[in-house]
Amino acid sequence: MATTRFRFIQSSDFRIELPPHGLAEIPDHLRDLLIDAPYRAVSNVVEAALRHEVDFVLLTGGLVDPTRCGPRGMIFLRDQLQRLADRQIPIYWSASGSDPVSQLPARLHWPATVHFFPIDRIGRFEVTRHGQVLAELLGQSAIDSKTVLDFCQAGIPLASERLFSIAAFHGPAQQNIEAPGIDYIALGGAAEVSTEHAAAPTIHYAGTPQGRSPAENGAHSCTLVEVDTDHQVRLSTVPTDVLRFVTESLSVSPDVTATKVEERLRESIGRLQDTHRGLPLLISWKIASKSPDQPVHSSIHPTVLLGILRGEFGYGMPVAWPAQIEVVSPATLPAAWQEQETLLGDFLRAARRLEMDEAEPLDLNGFLPENTQAKAILRAAGLQERGTRRRQLHQSAWLGKSLLSPEEAEA
Repeated sequence: MATTRFRFIQSSDFRIELPPHGLAEIPDHLRDLLIDAPYRAVSNVVEAALRHEVDFVLLTGGLVDPTRCGPRGMIFLRDQLQRLADRQIPIYWSASGSDPVSQLPARLHWPATVHFFPIDRIGRFEVTRHGQVLAELLGQSAIDSKTVLDFCQAGIPLASERLFSIAAFHGPAQQNIEAPGIDYIALGGAAEVSTEHAAAPTIHYAGTPQGRSPAENGAHSCTLVEVDTDHQVRLSTVPTDVLRFVTESLSVSPDVTATKVEERLRESIGRLQDTHRGLPLLISWKIASKSPDQPVHSSIHPTVLLGILRGEFGYGMPVAWPAQIEVVSPATLPAAWQEQETLLGDFLRAARRLEMDEAEPLDLNGFLPENTQAKAILRAAGLQERGTRRRQLHQSAWLGKSLLSPEEAEA
């Protein structure tokens, strides 16, 4: 089975049209960095391919939405692929539903080295180097929810069992895939890098080269795939992101002081700067009480802490911007609080009723100035979404308890 060794870059989900988001506010000094982050990350993917002198680049969809990115995004992508073409590095593109081949502007004159998998059938390409065939690529550009399992069950005959065979697809993986003759399945459609199956066929998501929100925290990259003469696969991530979302959890005692929490947050920032050397960071924290039935002390004010930390770390080089602090409330309130015949008891019972009965509308009209659009406020706050509504009502109950009780209530 011995063949020639080769290497390639796998990447996907550039989402050039989508800048980082999920921040309550965007500081002026980070605005350009946030706007340019998807572009710079794509440029880093190309740099990785050039630096490692790969034999080809495999792109598995989600690269650019031509209806949303505008001329800048399309021209930028064309120019980046031209950099690869100038070095005679072919590109194989399995497009997704968001970057369908049929909607990509032909007038951009894509480099001749860009090969699109067809949308109406499974396409086949042979990758060569100096006239020698290195691998066989099979794939299809998806315009619907076609799955990898459908693809593998199609029973596509291979040109040669001696060739290393790669299937390229934008879509979800399935467990226990049987793909006779397929050595490697390259997938797109996931933000995080992951390998679903290490043995043949290796099933690998390269992830997006740039995280977009606190939900996509941590490092992002493209994948260098090296195949040896015995068809053994080695995967290496190559960092490509230019800024990084990071989320930390902080567990504190119920009586912890704001000063102590501030110290621990400073320590967290220092540690994260050492770990993510040189990259701008957008940091979120979740602060929870170590006691399951007691909240974090009411003196812990996220807004105050954010203001202090932003002034100290948010404008330096490299930037460590404290983006969000969420104080997590305990899962349950003591039943005795809700049974009190007091204003607090009335409030907690009302909050509990609204939390449990999602069909009951939240009527804010009595609490807002005249002519205020209550529905718009509910929608903006996410209070019409099931999970957000319950979470916000639960947090409101704990806030109400702290405001309506001058001293800690006893369960």
